[in-house]
Amino acid sequence: RAGLVAGETGYVVFVSETAGEYLYFYYEPMSVNQWRIALSIPESTVFADANTIRSILNVFLVFEICCFILYLAWMLVYVRRETQEKQRQLDAINDIYDVEKLLFTAHENQDNIRPALQLICRITGGNQVFFWIDGLPGVEQPFFLRSDTASSLQTNRLFSPDGIELLLKKFRGGDTQFEATHDAELRVLLPSEQVPSVKSLVAVPIEAAEGGVCGILAVCNTGHRRDTAGLLKNIAFSFSRFCHNMQSYHAVKAMGETDILSGLYNRNRYEADLPEYLHRYQTSLACIYIDVNGLHEMNNSRGHEAGDDMIKQVAAQLLDAFGPQQTYRIGGDEFVAFSIDTPEAEVASRCDQMTQALAERDIHISIGIQWAEAIPSIEDFIKAAEKKMYAAKMAFYQNPAFDRRQRD
Repeated sequence: RAGLVAGETGYVVFVSETAGEYLYFYYEPMSVNQWRIALSIPESTVFADANTIRSILNVFLVFEICCFILYLAWMLVYVRRETQEKQRQLDAINDIYDVEKLLFTAHENQDNIRPALQLICRITGGNQVFFWIDGLPGVEQPFFLRSDTASSLQTNRLFSPDGIELLLKKFRGGDTQFEATHDAELRVLLPSEQVPSVKSLVAVPIEAAEGGVCGILAVCNTGHRRDTAGLLKNIAFSFSRFCHNMQSYHAVKAMGETDILSGLYNRNRYEADLPEYLHRYQTSLACIYIDVNGLHEMNNSRGHEAGDDMIKQVAAQLLDAFGPQQTYRIGGDEFVAFSIDTPEAEVASRCDQMTQALAERDIHISIGIQWAEAIPSIEDFIKAAEKKMYAAKMAFYQNPAFDRRQRD
């Protein structure tokens, strides 16, 4: 009021007892007759537009909060999905590494192949995995694992022989993978009894160390995974190394178990096989113990080449009589052969024929034959044959016509 009376300009806010709300009161002097002009506006009128704006801002605030919540939820889902994917990839890498470790020693222990195939099922999400190799020595194949029915390797094959030939033709023609998802494609590859259980199939080639394709690795029912072929290609390298290791292992093993001169198994293989003979026979077992008479004298008189030729001829006759799997050269002039489930007369007849054939070439041998239907001790059994051989050798040298040592 003092300002209004004094002719000042200003405003004041007060509560109107009449209107019952705040009034915004503005006053200003005029240049005419010392008049004053005053304007009073209720608060509801002053902030009418502000309330509308506040309502709009509140709507925006609610919208922003909803967007933030949705974004936060999406981020949580995204982070979880990415974390799971990274973990899945890490698990796959670890599993591939475990497969590599298992296959690295599988040439010595083929039991490692089963857990390796189980890991492949887990890596790819499939329930059937198949591994086939072309004529690898010492390997019983194919390997076929159904993870949904058994934990052991199955003997039935996944592919038909025609299916294997078809895949080999494709892979040797340059294809790096094969995928089939339709019954028409699967029926060409699989036996009829396998088709109903297979909905999809992915196969990749196993490459030999020297080049070319030596096998097939395949997995079934992986769902809609897009990276199955890539995973199998990474794993296929370990199977390629397994094949190479197996070939090298058997080549070295054969060298360590084979007598180079005669081509027969040597004493290393003989001692390794010996305990098994107690379980190999059904009705009878014969041990043929052979000593080449006069080998030392032959080496001294005609040279080692003549002695080597004598060994080779005895080995050839022994192979003809008893086959390669059960014949051994266990010493310089000593040979052992086994005959499983063969009548005693037949064993004696083969030995007589062998002795006569060698005698016609002026090569003489002493033979001890031990035949039995029940063998409590394989060592005693062989010693009995050896004893008979020494008796025959003594009888041979008692004949002056054959006593080369006496002549020399």
